[in-house]
Amino acid sequence: MPKKEDLGRVSGQIKHVLDGMHHSSQITVSMGGAISDMRSSFQSFGIGLILAIVLVYLILMAQFASFSDPFIICWRFLRASGVILFLMATGTTLNVMSLMGVVMTTGIAVSNSILIVQFVGTLRAHGRPLKQALAEACEVRLRPF
Repeated sequence: MPKKEDLGRVSGQIKHVLDGMHHSSQITVSMGGAISDMRSSFQSFGIGLILAIVLVYLILMAQFASFSDPFIICWRFLRASGVILFLMATGTTLNVMSLMGVVMTTGIAVSNSILIVQFVGTLRAHGRPLKQALAEACEVRLRPF
C-alpha cells in the first residue's frame, strides 16, 4: 500500500495509464476521494498564494508610495523557490504542510526585507550614497532566518 506522501505520484501514474487507454465516448472515468481533495487543496492554496502576493504588493505600494520598493520586497517572497529545491533535495514531498511552512518562512523574510528597505530609504534621506546606505542597512538589520 502506498504511503500518503506518494499519492500525487501514484495519481499521476494512474492518469497516464488512463490517458493511454482507448475507450468508448460513453464511458467517463474520474478519480475521486483523497486525490480530488488533494487537488482541490492545492488549487485553493495556489489561488490564495497569488492573491496574497498581489495584496501584499498593493499594500506595500501604498505604504512606500513607490513601485520599486515593494517590488524589491516581493522579490524576496518569490525567492522561496529555494525551499522547494530543498524539499526536492531531501526527498520530502510538496504538500499542504510544507507549503504552509513556505508561507510562514516567507512572512519572516518579507518583514525583514521591509525593515531593510525602510532603513535604506531613511539613510538615503540623510544624504548617504546608495551603496553605503545598503551596506549599513544590511549590517544593522540583516539577521539569519
